[in-house]
Amino acid sequence: MNRILKSSVPNINISAACVALILSGFAANSQASSLLVNWSGKYLQEGTSAKEFLKGTTTNITGGWTWKYNDTVAKNPTSDYDTGGPSAVFYGALQATAAGTGAIASTFHRVRTVDDHDELWISTSNTSESTTTFHIQGLIFWKQNGFLNSTGNVNASDISSISSNVSTFTGTGEVRFAIQSEGQWYLSQVAVHGIDASFSIENINATSWAIWSISSDSAPLPATPSDFNISGSSFTTVDAIGIYYNVQRGGGASRRPEVGFANFEVQAIPEASATALTLLGGLFAFGVFRPFLKKAM
Repeated sequence: MNRILKSSVPNINISAACVALILSGFAANSQASSLLVNWSGKYLQEGTSAKEFLKGTTTNITGGWTWKYNDTVAKNPTSDYDTGGPSAVFYGALQATAAGTGAIASTFHRVRTVDDHDELWISTSNTSESTTTFHIQGLIFWKQNGFLNSTGNVNASDISSISSNVSTFTGTGEVRFAIQSEGQWYLSQVAVHGIDASFSIENINATSWAIWSISSDSAPLPATPSDFNISGSSFTTVDAIGIYYNVQRGGGASRRPEVGFANFEVQAIPEASATALTLLGGLFAFGVFRPFLKKAM
């Protein structure tokens, strides 16, 4: 019996295969289950090319309007839009203004279809062919209680990356990431300026942030802060996370500012699956790794 155990090479091969299968399954499961926010793909129903955000109450400000910050009533469309899709429900604050001759004639805050995917798209325009400068500013965010694959509190240290594809950028200005921790909003120093580009944060702790104080009474919206002196390592729980934009363009009605996002993704650091750990523990208990340990010795 001892001779059979010592020469059982097939068992070693099977054991290695089992380990590889378990680990590969664990890796695939971890990747799928670690997404906290994943707005991407198709949300509009077939035959629908665009749907307006739900802007809420309009507040008149100098040169335009503010649709105030609201974290209880969502901004996403509710008709011809798949509210059951991944991260389909989002919130926000929106604003459009004009400086110069003429007034804003129209504003656009939409989910629209571009090629084979949908895009969060914001713009504004004016009927006057003057030197009017248009300005769009706002915040689109996802709340913790709507995060994917999460049933409890999420700490900043649990997040491995934040990323977005800024698929449309016409004008000058900036796009930044935004995090709310313990009720306070912060904007990232990491930003995209005036170009279509994908950008990301791979380490919140190593990123500098600035306090951005916004509330349901903010009209107009507060300006972009200039002091990015807060370390992400000071964040605790994440209440919400999103994307901030501030874009301007001058030259009349035909030169409106635009910004659009093809996706927004937040990835968490994957945790070990209970099933995988149980199986691996069982393999150790039954001595599957014993031949490997003997070789190491």
